[in-house]
Amino acid sequence: MTDERDYTRLPDLINGCQRLISGLKADGDEPRMYELMLGALQTQPDLVLPLFIGSIELARQNLGQNRRSGSSATLFYPVDAAIRVTAKQKNLLPGRDPLSSGNWTEDDFIRVLALSNDEITKAAGNLTTCKNLPQRAAQMMWLIDQTAKIPVDEKLAFIEIGASKGLILDALKKPLSFINWMGQIDSRPTAKYGEKIINNENPTIGVDLAIPGDDWALAMLLNDKSRSEVAQFMDKFPNRSTVVKGNALDFPKLPEIKNFMTVNSASVPFIISCCMLYQLSETNRKEVVETSRDFLKENGGGYLLTTDIAKYVGYPDKAGGAVSWIENENGETVSPKIFCQGDNLCKWEIIKEGK
Repeated sequence: MTDERDYTRLPDLINGCQRLISGLKADGDEPRMYELMLGALQTQPDLVLPLFIGSIELARQNLGQNRRSGSSATLFYPVDAAIRVTAKQKNLLPGRDPLSSGNWTEDDFIRVLALSNDEITKAAGNLTTCKNLPQRAAQMMWLIDQTAKIPVDEKLAFIEIGASKGLILDALKKPLSFINWMGQIDSRPTAKYGEKIINNENPTIGVDLAIPGDDWALAMLLNDKSRSEVAQFMDKFPNRSTVVKGNALDFPKLPEIKNFMTVNSASVPFIISCCMLYQLSETNRKEVVETSRDFLKENGGGYLLTTDIAKYVGYPDKAGGAVSWIENENGETVSPKIFCQGDNLCKWEIIKEGK
């Protein structure tokens, strides 16, 4: 166990930040803030190291998360978001938008950390990674279209675990409005999607460990284009889906979930988890899936759609993307498995097993 990463140690933090930068570059995403973070770790460790250690401990105490040796994204993303959101809320970059990495210099980065270390530590430790892009609902709708067991106009009740602000749920709630909005932006798939549920208005509810504010949700998006589109979506769809605070491992026990299922007993429960399970340990990932299957069985059957980082679900050769599919309450795959790419996962292709 001596070689296990430990993000309370400076060398492991530096290595983790370097890996994250390489991954972002490979994915075509914006690494600027992490390059500044790496420079600060290397030149100002006494300023930066306590921030990471403090946020790791707060996340352990308040969220039950192990960020000390977990996914680097689970640790670094909230620290970055906390820096940018704090700078915006305290107006530490006058005349510039702190949510845009292009507006930061090395001096700005160090100055903001020095002025607001405690606020940044608290925000990073009490909030989570939540890259919640509503456009990701498109691939989900396409998978529903491809699932023979789901008839046209099926009444579905969507429950998202790890829902953040509930933007994906907002898209699934009003498919026609979402599809029309998607047709007006650049980041859209070429395939048709949503044909089975386009006429529906679906009930939705989400669960998350920590429900973020608007600034936090937008700060999680590393490039300006994605942030602009999501901000536009939030304006176009101002009535957020209900998201309740809770742990994914225990979501069926939440009174709000029980009430949701009572009110929507005529609908088929449809659980979604989008790029959340990779943040958990392997044991907890399996437990969440089993808990979801048991919940579906107890409610007469239904569906579980998971979208997760490819390497964590048996596709280590498919770097820079996620794999998505639908299964039933028995764990049987009932849709194609697709490999999704791009920041908003709007480019996908069917995975042909064995190739």
